[in-house]
Amino acid sequence: MLLDGPTQDFNLMWRRDLLQTQLLHRPLVGTMLFFADPGSAWAIHLLAGQASFGRDSGLPPLAAGDTAWLSASTRTRYVLDGGGELLAIRVSPV
Repeated sequence: MLLDGPTQDFNLMWRRDLLQTQLLHRPLVGTMLFFADPGSAWAIHLLAGQASFGRDSGLPPLAAGDTAWLSASTRTRYVLDGGGELLAIRVSPV
């Protein structure tokens, strides 16, 4: 029995010989910018709330539990707007 109640876990696994990762837990209040460079990407997992990317991104809106993969062949800016809580995982080569 957990003293403080249930927990929510997120398991991030990767090949350390090939990739490096950075995991950020952030509140989403308004607008956030993510920059994807060639060879690197972001996985954005919405823990709570709702969010949407700019119209020109071609990405659908996000609801709690959804994940978006942000990658590009040239440096690209992604604009995320909404409210809630998210995990942002940057993935890049070693």
